[in-house]
Amino acid sequence: MALLTHPAFPLPIWNALQTRNRLVRHTPLDHGSEYDFETGIGGHREVEKGIEVDLHTRLVSGDRCDWESTITYFYRGRFGPAEVNCPQPALPDLSAAVEVAKFQTPGSGRWAFGGLTGDYNGIHLWRCYARRFGFPTAFMHPQRAAGLCLDRLGQLGGEPGTLILWIKGPVFYDADAILIALRKPDALDFGLSLAGDARHALMGSWSIAA
Repeated sequence: MALLTHPAFPLPIWNALQTRNRLVRHTPLDHGSEYDFETGIGGHREVEKGIEVDLHTRLVSGDRCDWESTITYFYRGRFGPAEVNCPQPALPDLSAAVEVAKFQTPGSGRWAFGGLTGDYNGIHLWRCYARRFGFPTAFMHPQRAAGLCLDRLGQLGGEPGTLILWIKGPVFYDADAILIALRKPDALDFGLSLAGDARHALMGSWSIAA
């Protein structure tokens, strides 16, 4: 957040919409090691109706990178013609997925979770603020929603792998949620939706390939 809100960054943070995450674990984290975070702009693409910007972060110990992520933000506006050759990861096919869990999302911990990322956007904190932006109430940071899914899937151990998340809509606090999943020999695809809404608010794919 320090980078996206820096005065030198050319795009306003309030227009940023987080759309995708790609998290790669190269090796289990060594709790006895000292780590540094390195964050920078990994790239950008003109797309239909706006521009995408990638925020690339590496967790390094010396010259070893144990973990890295690419967080993609979309900014609506006119930045130029959409690029023709900019392939994106395809959404997982969940047509054969089965229900894994039904649960109620938590209502507390909003400010505490914001402290993990530095993201204190009011849409994640207060109903009245979220309503100003067209949402019926406040909603969770997408990484917190993903954590709720992964905890219930019970799939991820300490092995290297890649997790891709597609953020499709808000996951509200104190809401009834439905988690579905499709398990494969070397991968796990899943989707989270809210009761009464067939659309997925969050979709994800975990594979053991790093």
